[in-house]
Amino acid sequence: TGGVYPLVGWFANPVAGSTALSKLPAITFSVQWANYGSMTAWTGTCDASGGVPTITTVWHLVRTGSQYSWDHMLTNSDV
Repeated sequence: TGGVYPLVGWFANPVAGSTALSKLPAITFSVQWANYGSMTAWTGTCDASGGVPTITTVWHLVRTGSQYSWDHMLTNSDV
């Protein structure tokens, strides 16, 4: 806690001329938690319907050390 960790990411606007019924900006970003031996990546969309910009993502965290071999990767979602 209290550390500074660089965030790297990308942003993509909906493709011009797309005929898709739903068009949302796509985002992805990641952080390497150096002294914890883990990394997290988030991928999702930004929706401003209702006047409140909301980022919805799925995230994956991988860690170098764990109690079990199957427990090195975690996945969840955030709004």
